[in-house]
Amino acid sequence: GPMHLASLARTPVVAIFGPTDPVENGPFPGVPSRIVRTDVGCNPCREGCPVRACMRAVEPEAVTAAALELLVALPAGAGRGI
Repeated sequence: GPMHLASLARTPVVAIFGPTDPVENGPFPGVPSRIVRTDVGCNPCREGCPVRACMRAVEPEAVTAAALELLVALPAGAGRGI
């Protein structure tokens, strides 16, 4: 929900995916974005599981790196007031 609303508003997005498929559910095309996902062999499953291995496998450093990469790629002043 929030990722889609942000991308609809053309706000740069860092999206973290676990059990859902980023190809089917990613940000809208044309919006500056980065997707962070770790393949654990059973994702995408669309169901989730009690172990949440796919979400636990996403390292905070990977999310930080994606956000910094996105910020560096933006034109000067774009998205800076968010």
